[in-house]
Amino acid sequence: MHRDVPTLYVLLTPSDPHWLAYLRNDTWLNGTTVTNVTSLDTLVSMYYNQFSGAVVYDPLLPSTSLLASTAAGVENLLPFCRRSDSAAPTLYDRYIAGGKVEVVRWLNASMFTGKVSGSRKGDAYLWAKETWLDTGKANPTVMGFYLDYYWVQSRPCCGGGEVDYLQSTVSNQDYIIANKGFLW
Repeated sequence: MHRDVPTLYVLLTPSDPHWLAYLRNDTWLNGTTVTNVTSLDTLVSMYYNQFSGAVVYDPLLPSTSLLASTAAGVENLLPFCRRSDSAAPTLYDRYIAGGKVEVVRWLNASMFTGKVSGSRKGDAYLWAKETWLDTGKANPTVMGFYLDYYWVQSRPCCGGGEVDYLQSTVSNQDYIIANKGFLW
């Protein structure tokens, strides 16, 4: 998605409709057609043929979330978190366990022991470097230093209450993913 032309604009903040209108009226999105999509299932169905499957990351090693974002761009995968701490059904339950999306890559915490670098997180990033940067699969000129899944566990943004996804920086990863960049 978003490799050749913009195809998806998500309204996350109160100012997003303003910016979408501006982009459609005065800039390079002038004349584009907008389709409102009201369900995630519809969105996944619309773009499913652009993906090769799923990558599942492990919240027990938060750095695997950024490896999943890198895999999303480099391998055209949809990232999912395999959470076991939620009473409510998760996206993993709905799409992976529900058999709607096939898993192509698992990023389990057990893959990274800390024997190489002295830390499990360091081993995860060294593995990612060897897998995607050293092989030329990831774009070495597009990189991002972002929050990993640890922010959900610590929740400093919300005093331990509800998670504010706007502070996760996940929505800012789009450019790096679209350009097959490397996140750490």
